[in-house]
Amino acid sequence: MILRITENLAKKLTIALCRTEGEKVSAFEEWYANLFTFQRTQYILVTNAKSLFSFVMYGKGISNDNIFLQRTVSELGEILRDYELDLIWQRIIIPTTGKVAISKTSSKAVLGSMNDMIFQAKCILESDELSPYDLSFELNKIIFKYIAYKKPIEAFRDLSIND
Repeated sequence: MILRITENLAKKLTIALCRTEGEKVSAFEEWYANLFTFQRTQYILVTNAKSLFSFVMYGKGISNDNIFLQRTVSELGEILRDYELDLIWQRIIIPTTGKVAISKTSSKAVLGSMNDMIFQAKCILESDELSPYDLSFELNKIIFKYIAYKKPIEAFRDLSIND
């Protein structure tokens, strides 16, 4: 699994980033993470690179890469189970979590879509007090051009194991 994180998140985790280019991974193995703040509360948005399927978690208490990895894997498993995608979680994603590379971001298109999600997340949080978990479900209902005008949850379900 590759987690591509932004410079801001790398500073929070106090890690130096390297670039992992050219490594062939399945569509389920490449994820991006970005840090954002709303009303003095830190959040981390984690997004699948191919489908834009995302989840949000609180940034508080995540101070190093080990805690970040543990929370990311835990939250991802929880949200996939609630979307009834437990088979993908157990058979495809869990085996890739044994070896995780944290690297620099590489796709401006994914980052642009994530910035759109962050804007939407702040608008949703402004109008409604939602937990990061509930916010994740709202973000996965938004249609994005990057994924052929689909919702991220639809695009994630459409991913082929061979992608």
